[in-house]
Amino acid sequence: MCQYPRQIERQIRSQIRQITYLNSKDRVMTRHYVSCSIIVHQLQATAKILDSSSSAGTARKTSSNNITQTSFPKSYEILINNSRLLTQSYQNEIRKWQLRQYDDSTMISITDINLPKFQKLINRAEPTTENYAKARDLYIKSLQSEMESYRHFRNFVAASNPAEDRISTQLLSNALIYESNSFAAFNNVTGNKSDNHI
Repeated sequence: MCQYPRQIERQIRSQIRQITYLNSKDRVMTRHYVSCSIIVHQLQATAKILDSSSSAGTARKTSSNNITQTSFPKSYEILINNSRLLTQSYQNEIRKWQLRQYDDSTMISITDINLPKFQKLINRAEPTTENYAKARDLYIKSLQSEMESYRHFRNFVAASNPAEDRISTQLLSNALIYESNSFAAFNNVTGNKSDNHI
């Protein structure tokens, strides 16, 4: 049996501890709770994808369609892992800003550097067969929503506009919903139907 569930549990607990130490403002707590939820879902998805792709990897590939279907779980896993790493990295920068280790102009610059990285992930999402198209498309929507959230967060930092902060938080929540739906669509194809979502 693979060790991924233990690693996931440790990372979830670490994220929960980090939430406890955050600034007590409700808006900030909501933003990081949603972000941590995205990370947790990504970790769980990776574990299930690894499990399903290892069994899919043993299947015999007899046609080009089968090759595409068995290679998508691996590319999906890579996309999730890269997204998780980028999200964690950017959220760590936000924490430094919240702790006043960065001023507003530094946080804006960091955001400007990270936004193209999210676009690059979106652009690298590989085309797939019709079976996996829904999972792929929903995950791309999740990344787009997360990227837009950070764009509005940048505007909030630049102008101290509470409306931008609300939009940013809502977009981050939407990203989580798209991501969960993507995982459910993936599970429907692979047969991992133990949960409604990963």
